[in-house]
Amino acid sequence: MLNGRSWPLVAVVVVGLATNAAPQSLYGSLVGTVTDETGAALPGATVTVTQAETNLSRSVVTNETGSYNVPNLLPGTYEIVVSLQGFQTSRTRDVAVRQGLDLRVDARLKLGALEESVIVSGQAAVLQTAKMYQDAANSAKTPPAKGTATPPAR
Repeated sequence: MLNGRSWPLVAVVVVGLATNAAPQSLYGSLVGTVTDETGAALPGATVTVTQAETNLSRSVVTNETGSYNVPNLLPGTYEIVVSLQGFQTSRTRDVAVRQGLDLRVDARLKLGALEESVIVSGQAAVLQTAKMYQDAANSAKTPPAKGTATPPAR
């Protein structure tokens, strides 16, 4: 039997066990901010994380403050690729995501050269070379009109 002095001790042990029994998260997450070389936030950047072991990818887009959050990632090794038009792509390899932890990985993008490509399709015009040779041959046989000079032969 428990006497009056034992009840507080029992209550502390029960509360302690309940606290330790709280479920642990099986996943980790990646968070960060994408900025340019001056430190200005880059909203609209695409952040793609790929797990090396499974090659599975997830993509998110940075918000108006340049921040991103990729929650519920299985523990493992990831590659983070950040891209935005007009900037060079950033790649961070061998990022270790651990169970129950939020890992911060910021990215700083450098200005990149804009690329343009022109795609031409269609068919080239067909030249009628036989007719051109025939016209040239006929004009050589036709005597010059009266009053025109004939160029000297070479």
